[in-house]
Amino acid sequence: MNGENSRAHAGARNSDMTPDETRVRVQAPAMAVVSVAVLPGDRRTPRALVKVRVGPVEIACSYARLRRQRWEVLYPKGADGEEGIALPEDIERELVEMVRAAVEGDAEVARGLRRWW
Repeated sequence: MNGENSRAHAGARNSDMTPDETRVRVQAPAMAVVSVAVLPGDRRTPRALVKVRVGPVEIACSYARLRRQRWEVLYPKGADGEEGIALPEDIERELVEMVRAAVEGDAEVARGLRRWW
């Protein structure tokens, strides 16, 4: 088959499928906390650094108190100031929960951040 016929054939095949059949289901990558530490020094904004492996990629996230008593997970920034990574909502939700659990579950980190809790 030449390229034109194969594209036409693929289009016909896809148009015959139901919407559920045309979706690609991708399994979420394995995720694990690699390390947790309080950043050294007396900081105005208290932070913990949490490294998380998402599939083959390691991401360093900050867990910081930004506004009053609200703690947030922050992702690396690009040179333009925008977030350096973009994750699907379900993976991001799981990553945020993993980071929070890692910080709150590590006694040394919890002691380091306790004065702000």
